[in-house]
Amino acid sequence: MIITSKKDIANFMIKADKIDLSKGQWEFNARPYSPTRSIQINRLYHKWLGEIAKKTGYPIDEITNYCKFTFGCPISIRDSEQFAELYDELISNLVYEQALRSMAFIAVTSDFNNKQMVEYMRGVESYAAQTDTILTKPEFDL
Repeated sequence: MIITSKKDIANFMIKADKIDLSKGQWEFNARPYSPTRSIQINRLYHKWLGEIAKKTGYPIDEITNYCKFTFGCPISIRDSEQFAELYDELISNLVYEQALRSMAFIAVTSDFNNKQMVEYMRGVESYAAQTDTILTKPEFDL
């Protein structure tokens, strides 16, 4: 639950008061809200995928898989020991086409923070340039 006002706090308290303590103890944690990445970057990314698909004629899912494999995996390998292990155990042994298809089933960018997503978007931008795709310019700085 995201709390931004006194009313939100009151609603939380009402919900907390309804907890059935006969079923055991409960734990609540509070921390400052920080989305993993901005909605603006997410929207722009999906728009860019559509623009590349329109220009190249490739399906969006194939473009997504290519970008995840080519630009996302290196970031995830560098920044996540757990992902690096997964990559070594599963993906690195596949032939290229299989590795691309596997991206449909492996979360690569979903846990990226804003900094990682911007780095990823720069890769997507370079891919678009190689395909002569003119991308929508963001309304914000990447």
